[in-house]
Amino acid sequence: MRKSNPKAVCAMNSKLVVRFLLGIVLAFVFGFWQSAYGWEPSHGFGSVGSQSLVQSLGSPINHERELALQHYSSGRYTEAITIWERLLRANPANLSPRELAELHSNLGAAYRQSGLISNAIRHWQQAISNYQLLSGADTAILQARVSVDLASAYNANGQSKLSPPILLEVIDIARKSNDRKLVAVAFGVLGNVWSETGQLDKAVDALQTSARIATELEDIPTKVIALNNLGKVLTKRAKQYSQVAKNADNEGDLEQSAEYKKRSTQDINSAIATFREAADLTKSMGGILQVNSTISLLKALQNNPQQMGSIGDVSLSNVFPLLDRVSDSRSKAYALINSTFIDDNTERKIQSLEQAAVVAKNTGDLATESYALGILGHTYELKGQYSTALNKTRSAILVSQQVNAQESLYRWQWQAGRILQYLGNHQEAIANYKQAVATLQAIRGDIVAESVDLQFDVRDEVEPIYRELIDLLLSKKPTQAGVQDALVTLDLLKLTELQDYFGDDCVQLRPVANKAKDVLPSTVVISSIILANKGYIVLRLPNGELKSYPIALASQELESLILQFRGVLEDVATNDYFALSQKLYDLLIRPIESDLAAVAPKNLIFVNDGLLRNIPMAALYDGKQFLVEKFGIASSIGFDLFSDKPSQRERQALIFGLTVKIPPFPALSGVAIEAQSVHKLAGGRVFLNADFTLANLLDQIQNKGYRFVHLATHGKFGATADTTFLQAFDTRVNLPQFEKILSDLKHPIELLTLSACQTAAGDNRSTLGLAGVAVRNNVKNVLATLWFVNDADAVSLIEDFYTYLKQPDASPVAALRKAQITRIKKGDHPALWSDFILLGNSF
Repeated sequence: MRKSNPKAVCAMNSKLVVRFLLGIVLAFVFGFWQSAYGWEPSHGFGSVGSQSLVQSLGSPINHERELALQHYSSGRYTEAITIWERLLRANPANLSPRELAELHSNLGAAYRQSGLISNAIRHWQQAISNYQLLSGADTAILQARVSVDLASAYNANGQSKLSPPILLEVIDIARKSNDRKLVAVAFGVLGNVWSETGQLDKAVDALQTSARIATELEDIPTKVIALNNLGKVLTKRAKQYSQVAKNADNEGDLEQSAEYKKRSTQDINSAIATFREAADLTKSMGGILQVNSTISLLKALQNNPQQMGSIGDVSLSNVFPLLDRVSDSRSKAYALINSTFIDDNTERKIQSLEQAAVVAKNTGDLATESYALGILGHTYELKGQYSTALNKTRSAILVSQQVNAQESLYRWQWQAGRILQYLGNHQEAIANYKQAVATLQAIRGDIVAESVDLQFDVRDEVEPIYRELIDLLLSKKPTQAGVQDALVTLDLLKLTELQDYFGDDCVQLRPVANKAKDVLPSTVVISSIILANKGYIVLRLPNGELKSYPIALASQELESLILQFRGVLEDVATNDYFALSQKLYDLLIRPIESDLAAVAPKNLIFVNDGLLRNIPMAALYDGKQFLVEKFGIASSIGFDLFSDKPSQRERQALIFGLTVKIPPFPALSGVAIEAQSVHKLAGGRVFLNADFTLANLLDQIQNKGYRFVHLATHGKFGATADTTFLQAFDTRVNLPQFEKILSDLKHPIELLTLSACQTAAGDNRSTLGLAGVAVRNNVKNVLATLWFVNDADAVSLIEDFYTYLKQPDASPVAALRKAQITRIKKGDHPALWSDFILLGNSF
């Protein structure tokens, strides 16, 4: 067994705590926040319970039906399911539609309590079908109550987009029936749905409405649930605001940074006040509501220690006596699990997790049992008791596999990989990491298009798994196969990032590493890999040979250097970029110079990682020459790179541009000259100002079959698809709208030029929109600007580029290189020529 350095283990453990708490967020969501409305048991229409659980089935109640309800109330859901399923199968022809509906309703509630959401959905759908066969004043309300549960279950099952229409109809029915309690509950579930789909402002409004109606009804349980969920959404929105502020800081936009920091602080304070109100309301109630409210408040205060002084009499020690009096249920199991996230007493955490596993096992809830066992394994991992940690983790894996709980399975596979690494079992660690990645890929294909939260937070939760696997593959004198596996893993991560960025799973591409042989003649593909503490450069030579080199600088220092370089490179008033450019050249290119000299490539294709995506590799300087003076330079996200011959179609350009001021953007006076120059060199049609409308852009691109599309307008590629746009005369065209324009093209666009746009320098996802446009649509290459330069200064390079592109068999890579060299020879500052980069997957 390998011995560990105690200090190193301590440092690693602190990182693991952060990663694990981020990674377990879905458990926390599924355990309490989502279950608050509609999923937990009570008899009848309880605000803490299943809206559709029915106490009676016909009259009189026979012994078996009463026994099933007793089993359900006691948390013995498997026994209740067995009875209800038997009654359903025994003689369904003798059961009325109402009796069938009640049986299906109860089965839906019991299956949901057992963690079998798909089964619950099936039975609630059937219950609704049976209720639709009935007439009577109460039928619509009975159906509406089942619909609330169904909408909640869809939300948990990654089918969130199905829920809002259902809930809005429920609200309409409940209002017409003057059932204000059902209105409050439906708004509460709707708030959860909006939260899951990332529509946080709508979520806040819906949950505030739920709390307000509950207050008017003096319905304390429903109000408490709404407040706790509202606190969660405010916390999530505060995190989003904080990320926007961080990006603005990196961009030097101090005004925006201050505004979003203010919003983040306001939401944090509001969340704490909301959690505190919920906790105060439950002090005299006891039960699971008081437990969950207390845990939520303590968690919020723990994350904001400056407010711990006003904690009052709320403490974790109050929680456990309350839990002892709560019957076994999914809520109890998750309350025990969630308590461990704020508990500093390790032995008590272990006891809570063991108890949670027993409660889950007793209630037949294998998904929750898996979480309890997995977190228990993590707790032993943090203690350094790796053998015990591995045993508990393997048990969690087995239980997850029994119930096909892939949303927890990948976590435990990842965890097993980490533990095996500590134990010195390198190959088995790699095998477990690969299993975790495979599970993740399977999950994303199923749910990525439905729910923003269920798509996972790639940066915090998913990315470390891929990067730690890559580190394992490259850390010990990797073989060709090991380097190949690392590139495949990197491509899978980039695919995942791209899907996360666009919010769908439409990108299903063959990884570039699978085409390692004979892909791009006279071209070397250079992949950079930025891991937590180190980085690598990987070459793929024209003959398919792979070579890897470590970057001789820690990742944090490298990222700082990149940001500094980008900042000074944009400033035409200084030549301070020289020293930083040479330093980056020495780190990234100097170690591979001999390999490049041996094959003498014409082009270098960079498949960059992290913040390296946001700088122009063409501007790296060896002390005598810029890199672009030696090679043609292009960038790619890394999928399906292939050599491409110029099209034989007639060279025609579609040109759209803005010259007028459209607040907050200034006029682009040079665009008129740029548009006419492109038109003169490439032909086609020009549409300026009032002719540059969204409708006109759609019609011209989709119906006219232009080979080149040139857009000279303000635009920004931000950290998400929502912060990415192009400015037309009549509206901002966001990325989903632009993608819709590019869909179903009759002929591929060989070159899409986006002039006068900019990317967010401090965010490593900001160029994903640019790259995604190419790989997701019928666009071969994108020529775009990393930062905004005076539009008049861009005209000369654009003219040179299209002039060189007119030459026979000219490629965009070669044309851009010649244009940039022309500007270099004329003494132009790199800010005026290196901002243009070529992205795509055909060169």
